[in-house]
Amino acid sequence: MTAPLEHRTFTELFADPANDPLDDQPANNLEEHFERWRVKNSAPTPQQLHDDVLTDFDINIGAIGFFVRDSRSATGVLKVCHGFKRHPGVPGQSTVNRGKTFMCEGDVAGLDIATYELDPAQLGQTVEVQTCKDPARHLQLLQDEPAKEMAGPIEDTAANKDVCRTRLGMFIQCPLVQCVLGKDLSAREAFEILHPTINTENLTTACTRLLIFLMVASTQPSATEATPKTVNDQLGNGAATAPDVLNHRREHVLCRRLPSLRPVDPTHRADPQMTAITGHMATVADNQRKEREDRERQRAEAAVPKSARDRHGDHITDMLIKMTGVNDDDDLPELHHEVAAAKKGDNKRMTCQRAFDQAALALGFTAGVVPATTTHAATLDSWNF
Repeated sequence: MTAPLEHRTFTELFADPANDPLDDQPANNLEEHFERWRVKNSAPTPQQLHDDVLTDFDINIGAIGFFVRDSRSATGVLKVCHGFKRHPGVPGQSTVNRGKTFMCEGDVAGLDIATYELDPAQLGQTVEVQTCKDPARHLQLLQDEPAKEMAGPIEDTAANKDVCRTRLGMFIQCPLVQCVLGKDLSAREAFEILHPTINTENLTTACTRLLIFLMVASTQPSATEATPKTVNDQLGNGAATAPDVLNHRREHVLCRRLPSLRPVDPTHRADPQMTAITGHMATVADNQRKEREDRERQRAEAAVPKSARDRHGDHITDMLIKMTGVNDDDDLPELHHEVAAAKKGDNKRMTCQRAFDQAALALGFTAGVVPATTTHAATLDSWNF
């Protein structure tokens, strides 16, 4: 399953349910993937699990988390790896990286993503560690000690305890990857984020081995030992820098999962029909934009009150100035300013009546002594004085 063209990061890819091949399958299919990470009942060897990883992760089912030693936390930080694939090398040539398995760590930045060689030994088992039997109780222990990075050590006399072993790395299914990808979380932070998310998504049964892995990673083994058993000294066999490896993975892993990152081939000839359709759609969109801008401009202009010269033009305005014996537009009687600024639907007779009343009061007469008629209003429109 490939990513939609709009996805440009792995965080977006893992967050989209449409890209989870296990999303619409029965719960036992997910449990089957976790079953391959078992540590009891004929547990797979690291090499067998390595072969399963290469098969299972050929599609986008999730990632594998490894805790790697780091000065920021005694539990190490969680490195989330995905895109597991053997490097084929060059046919007919013996190269140092041929047949090795490489993986991506974190999220993509442009066309670059951290690439490491997988160490199959880091898929092996830890020794037994005494932990809480119930993840909810483990969360409570962490919350009771907010300053501590780990719970425990769990005493032999403690209630609700269990003796567990896990692996040095663990499967994280697709919808959970977005919560931890590229964040370099401590074991405590990873458990406090994933535990409630697993409960919310009703994945507690299927993700039991993931919860055990996180509990072991965030539990102090003993009073004399402060480093959890899940910490790896480094991620895999180290970072890959060989150009042939990076070029192969960019083409067959990165651009396969995120096709929108694939560079455009400048020699590729476009389909003339598609070019014509695209050009037509661009023209239609541009015309619609111009029409919207024109309507907005017209509405803005209509909202601004017009002056007498804007409304009637230069000839009539100059005539009004001569008829009324004033010097410029601003000195015209108020009636002409009100008529010019009137909006469509305003009652011109009432405008005339106000002007007549104001003139009557100014001359010492009673307002309304001269009633405005429709003839007066019509005279203003015809300029028939």
